[in-house]
Amino acid sequence: MVYDRLISLNVLLESLIGTDQELTHRISHRCATILGKNSHERGEIYEKIRKYYGQRSTILQGSKKIIANRDLYYLAEIIRTMIILFVSLVQNEYSQKRDELMKQLDKAVVDEELRSKIINQARKSFLEKADPQFENNPR
Repeated sequence: MVYDRLISLNVLLESLIGTDQELTHRISHRCATILGKNSHERGEIYEKIRKYYGQRSTILQGSKKIIANRDLYYLAEIIRTMIILFVSLVQNEYSQKRDELMKQLDKAVVDEELRSKIINQARKSFLEKADPQFENNPR
C-alpha cells in the first residue's frame, strides 16, 4: 500500500540521519546539505523532505491523503543515495562515529568548505570500493 511505503521510507530516513530533537528540520537540512549541488537545489530538497515528513505525520494521525508515486520514487532515491554516501563515510572517515558525522553535517549547513570536504570524502570512498583500480586510475 502506498501509505505503508511512505511511512517505511521516512522511518528509514529517520533511522539513518535522525535525532530526537527537531527531527523534521534536522533530517531535511542534512539531506539537503549532502545532496544539493547548490543553494537552490538544497532549498528544494529541504522543502520536499519537510513535505514528505508532514505527509507521514498526517497519515500516522489517521488521514488518508493522496500520495503521488513520483513522490515515493523521489524519496526512495534520496534514501538510496544517502545510504550509499553514509556507508562510504562510516567505512573510513567516521567509522564508529555516527554522532560526530551528524555534528559535522549540522555544521556543513553553513560551512561550504566542510560540506564539500564531506561530499568529496564520501564520493572518493564509494569509488574506491566500487572500483579497486580507482587509486591507480583516477577519473
